[in-house]
Order: sequence, then C-alpha cells, then structure tokens
Amino acid sequence: MGFTDAVTTILDARGIDYSYQEDKGVGVKKAVVKSEAEAKSSLSQSPLPNLQPKPELILPEVARFPTKVVSYLQKRGISPEVISRCLELGILFESRKYQNVVFVGKDEHGKARFACVRGISDDFKGDVAGSDKQYSFSLPIKNPKCPQLALIGIISSVLTIAGLSLSDFLEDVSWEGRLGIVLIVYILIIFSTLGIKIYTLSKGFRLTINGVTVEIRQGDIFKVYGRKVIPFNEYFDTQVDNVMINETSLNGQLVTAMREQGKLQELEKAIIRECSSPLKAIPTDSGKIKYQLGCIKRFEEYMLLAFSHFNEHNEARMTWIEYESCLRKMWVEICRAYADAPIYLPLLGSGVTRIDGLIQKSDFDLLKCMICTLRASNIQLTKPITIILTKTTMKNMNLYDLKAIV
Repeated sequence: MGFTDAVTTILDARGIDYSYQEDKGVGVKKAVVKSEAEAKSSLSQSPLPNLQPKPELILPEVARFPTKVVSYLQKRGISPEVISRCLELGILFESRKYQNVVFVGKDEHGKARFACVRGISDDFKGDVAGSDKQYSFSLPIKNPKCPQLALIGIISSVLTIAGLSLSDFLEDVSWEGRLGIVLIVYILIIFSTLGIKIYTLSKGFRLTINGVTVEIRQGDIFKVYGRKVIPFNEYFDTQVDNVMINETSLNGQLVTAMREQGKLQELEKAIIRECSSPLKAIPTDSGKIKYQLGCIKRFEEYMLLAFSHFNEHNEARMTWIEYESCLRKMWVEICRAYADAPIYLPLLGSGVTRIDGLIQKSDFDLLKCMICTLRASNIQLTKPITIILTKTTMKNMNLYDLKAIV
C-alpha cells in the first residue's frame, strides 16, 4: 500500500471529506482535505468505537422467605396462584438485602437476561446493570397447546388465506366497535372452552405420576377387573354387625359377599396366613394381632389394607399424620403385591373413619393427599392406577381445581 492509499484509508475511516489534486511537479495525485476547520470538525464529531464490553447481569441475592413480596403483590390484586407460579419459575423473587421485588426476564434457554427492581416500601424503580430489554419479564404459558390460542390461530389463518379481514364484515363500524366485538368473541371462546373442560373433567380425568397413568373417575370398585384395595381396621376384623364394621362400608360389603359365597373362612385364614408384608405385626393382650397401618394382605383379586386404628369405643380413627404415613407405606406395599395387574382404590378416608386434627374432613384434601403421597413414593409400576369415586363425591368435587394443582 502506497503512502497516498494509506492516508485516504485513514481519512475514510475518520469520515473526513477530501478531494484529489494533481501535483504537476511530480505528476501524481494527492488527497487534500477541503479545509483545516472542516478537518477539525470532522475529527471532533467522529465518535470513537465503543470498545467497552457490556456488563454481565448479576442478580441480587435471593431472600430465603419471600413473605414481603407475596404480601405486597397480593395487596395489589395479584392472585396467589400467579405469584406461586412466578416464584417456582424463578422469574420473581425478593432481594435479601433491601427486600425489593425483583422481576426477571429469561431467554429461550432459561437463562436470566433481564431484571428490574421495584421497592416495596418506597417508589424505587430500576433495571439491574447488564439487563437486556429484549428479554422482558413475562409469565410463560403453562400449556403451549392452549385450546383458546389454537382456536383463535385457526380462525386467523382461515381469514388470512381467504384474504378477508374485519373490515370486510364491519365496514361501517368504528375501531372502538370492532375492538369491542373482538373482545366479546374472545370472551365467548374462553368461556366455551372452559365449559367444555369442566364438563369433561366432571366425567373424570387422567394424569401421569412418576411414569404411571392415574385415572380418577366415578364407578363401583367391585365391578372392575384388577387388584382392588379394600380398607380394613388394624386388626383385619371380619365381624359385620354395624358396630365394629358397618355393612355399607367397603369392608362390610366385601365380608358380606364372602359370607354369601361361602368364602368367609377362606378370607379369615388368608388374613392369618398371608405374611409376605415386611411391616411388623404386634400381638396384643386380647389375643388379636395388630398390624401397622399401610400393611397389605392379598386375597384373590383383593388387596386388604390395614387403614385405621380401632379403639375401645369401636371407633375407627387416626390422625392426619398417621393418614399420610399410612398412604406412603400403602403405595410401597401395592408395588410389592399388585402382581402386574391394574390397581383400583377407593377414596381412602372418605367413609366413617375419623381423622383427628381436621376441623372438617374434605374429600378434595383426601384425594390430593393420595396423589401427593404417590408422587413422593417414587414407586415404579407397569399398570395404571384408578381411584374410584362415588357418584356423590364426583358431583361435589371440583376436579378442575384438582388438576390445576397436581
């Protein structure tokens, strides 16, 4: 590169106007700046490239218990479900140092790229250094295959393909009117979809827990094919007299059916001989054997469950802690005893069993506890589980709320 080329390259890089003039003495062209003042002006106005790297986004330290943030947002009308979802996703938290609300925006890989802070006790607002506003705070949709969005997308696609728009249908309507019509149609779509969901869930629903299909539906547990869990007391009593065992309970119905079929003695012998459970049995002074809650004994297609204590007043009762412990042991026992057959359970605890510590026993809470203990058990089953509800329970329970929780 010659000297003239080097000079013109520098002038081009600095954005300085120049022109070529021929030097007659030597017969070459020279690059000449138009004026000294213009050169100085161009040099002063030409910004140097910003070579400083963008600061890294460092989020404030997270408070262990976001009680102030939760209280603050609830007072501003944000539902607890939305707050809980944001906390779970890590896009909302409370800063440990100043107890501010921190909103986080993440990229498609889940990496934090933006964060803004808002004061709880004052009007402080600001973005955290290194934030990229391209990734603002947003709550991702829980179900990407949302039927409302799918339906609106289908309608929009059809209209686009047909070359139609709202103007073709509402030519004489103002934009405010068009907006109102769009909102009304959207609300109708949402409520229609919600109604369909509620109606469908009223017939039962399925979910997957630890790879196991779990179905919740109405039915009669004695009319299904598979391993059926029937709750007994801790002594596996078989005396149906409406004092020790109520004839309308599942326990009473099974014992009555075995008596009518001439199999009651077989049932009682199976209870004594079946000792495959690792849970300990404790002899009592009365000569009876008391089994740990959660213990299962097999008889034909039935899995007999030691489910409740039995006191001197012939009352079946247990505490809530014992209820949860019984369910956890039961799931492990079912995994041992189900013999690769479909499993059917009633809503355990919904009958006459008294659960101490609960002001009001709720079927919704019982069902939720059954599902949560199954999830916590981490058992591996190859066949589905079905929880059978009575017609009354099915009618009174809001399975839509249950599915949203689990």
